Amino acid sequence: MRGSSGLAELARRALERPDAVSVMQDAVALVARALEVEHVTILELGPGDDALRLRAGVGWGGGVAGTTVDAMPGGHVAFTLASEEPVVVVDMASETRFNVSPQLLADGVCSSVSVRVPSGGSTPYGVIGAHTTELREFGAREIGILQSVAAVVGGAIANQRRALEVHDGVLQALVVAHYALDTGDAGKAAAAIRTAHDGARSLVEELLGPSSTEPLPGDLRRRGPASE
Repeated sequence: MRGSSGLAELARRALERPDAVSVMQDAVALVARALEVEHVTILELGPGDDALRLRAGVGWGGGVAGTTVDAMPGGHVAFTLASEEPVVVVDMASETRFNVSPQLLADGVCSSVSVRVPSGGSTPYGVIGAHTTELREFGAREIGILQSVAAVVGGAIANQRRALEVHDGVLQALVVAHYALDTGDAGKAAAAIRTAHDGARSLVEELLGPSSTEPLPGDLRRRGPASE
């Protein structure tokens, strides 16, 4: 996959798969091919916003997924997280805007481009970076590809987090319905089931959009059982 066709395929897969990790793995592979670089990383911010976890990568050998990276002030990652614009490094050896990662230097990285993975809010989900062992200035096309991939990855992460929230909410509602039925409280059970249905329906509409026509039987976008 290269260029616009590769991006379209990645976006399609992101919609079809609820697993953000698979989307990230496809994303780093696409970036490596489209930008012709040896190394690609996707780092996701942790709950405390002071560390990032390597979620997917190319060119770093085996066993790197899950590695924690410190988002130390003054570092490359922290600089990218704070920047609304892409961070392009033509020559790592002469970079002065931030402290260069010793890992990148050890792996012979000379040039790099990195962007934030957008979350739709003030705090990004993380950083995606492409790195090469050759001195190189990344152009508008390469930067545009990386930004587009970052947007797809951000959407996949958002969808997965939303799906997990809905999953937990549905399970809680069904537990309430179960105990309500055990105690003979049919009204409370019906309300809990309705809550579970509405939660699942809202997720389907977020992913697929509201149906412009009456949905087919089995489509959660149909009206709930309590209103039919």
